[in-house]
Amino acid sequence: MALLNGPALGFDLKSLRLQNRGMSPDLYRAILHKLAEIPGGFHVSIDSIHGEFFRFTQQGTLPNTELIFLGRELLGMFNFDIDDESFKYALNEVAHVCLQGADATATAVSLCQRLAEALRHYRIDAYSAGGLAEMLFKHQPVVALDTFFNSPSKLLGRLSASGESVVHSVDSGALLAWVKVQPAVRAPLVAAEIEIHRKNPDGIFSWSPIAVSLLEMALNKQKVLDGFAEHFQPRMWSGSLASVLRPHQEFVTQLANDTDAIVSMWARDQLALMNKRIAQERHIDQRNDGSFE
Repeated sequence: MALLNGPALGFDLKSLRLQNRGMSPDLYRAILHKLAEIPGGFHVSIDSIHGEFFRFTQQGTLPNTELIFLGRELLGMFNFDIDDESFKYALNEVAHVCLQGADATATAVSLCQRLAEALRHYRIDAYSAGGLAEMLFKHQPVVALDTFFNSPSKLLGRLSASGESVVHSVDSGALLAWVKVQPAVRAPLVAAEIEIHRKNPDGIFSWSPIAVSLLEMALNKQKVLDGFAEHFQPRMWSGSLASVLRPHQEFVTQLANDTDAIVSMWARDQLALMNKRIAQERHIDQRNDGSFE
């Protein structure tokens, strides 16, 4: 272990391949743990075990239990203090392997809690954490949903690596099962995160299947509709606000004459609010343009 007493940035990963030196699993675990504790070493440890997982993938087999447990131990040591693209890729792949299954629940709970804490204190950028968050929501949906929907800091709105809410990483059946436990509380929360409408090739909009399910299980339909309306109030956008809101405007215009009076009234109110906000933004843009003349 003497070679691990200094910085690990120049450590040769080839020497950390189990198959290259006939290294025992116990020794491999001890080395990766020691590496993870020294400056620059955690990155090396994650790269190494990611390489082992990749080798199993190439062979068409699953990693052994010892390696998966080691991966979980390393995930438990991550302090969210590395923001490097190659590291994030390796970390997300390790999480993909190690967070699957009921026996990974304890690891997921710890990781979710520490991720939420790191985001809250700005130790990691929300966008940078998106890939790991997606793995958590995909493989441990109940843990992730419980953690982040109960967060007072509204971290969900910022957590994404792909540009959409990480809630989309959850299987729809698992998401609706989670909502059914406390529909009055959870349905409006999920309504603000999911895709609410779709457009067919003929240009006709319709509710998304999960939006329909939320409305059906809602104890208070108005609150779920208000959750949907969060989609019509973007805080950041590129280009004109009118372009961003146009699909939503077309959708609610179709709903203005819905047979459900609650839905039709909501649609008319939302259309008026969107038109008002677009007019305000245009006025601001015109005023700003005039200030440069």
